[in-house]
Amino acid sequence: LISVITKAKLNWSKIKSMKSPKILILIPARAGSKGIKGKNIKIFNGQPLIVHTINFAKEIEFNTKIMVSTDSNKIAEIARNQGILVPSLRPKNISGDSTPMHMVIKHTLKSLGKEISDFDYFLLLDPTSPVRKKSYVNEAVKKLAKFERSEEHTSELQSRQYLVCR
Repeated sequence: LISVITKAKLNWSKIKSMKSPKILILIPARAGSKGIKGKNIKIFNGQPLIVHTINFAKEIEFNTKIMVSTDSNKIAEIARNQGILVPSLRPKNISGDSTPMHMVIKHTLKSLGKEISDFDYFLLLDPTSPVRKKSYVNEAVKKLAKFERSEEHTSELQSRQYLVCR
């Protein structure tokens, strides 16, 4: 499992004083799959696979907003039934198996418009990795926030990505 946490914006005065970072969580789930057709909605342990990641995202202890990016009406319906925002269906030109993830992220962030400035961090959760430990994400965010509050690291952080690997 690799989840990417990056700065959604750089508001250092807010970060230095924040107690609970605001995190935008993106779950990218497309309909097409070369290996297992419809894998993101296949039933796993009694629920569609994507629901496990949605439930995980809901349990993260920080202030979060969860979004699903998909090209599938069925995946969108499942996500919306779980109370998750699906702003619009992802265009076909960024829904292929060779589409770089940064294009999906860019599309999602663009759909938020000015609201993106409300977030301190961005977390990407792959729906095909349903077994995660909440503590890994929570501890990574805490460490990242603590690291960022240190003045000496400000410029270094402006171009860095952070990975949570487990």
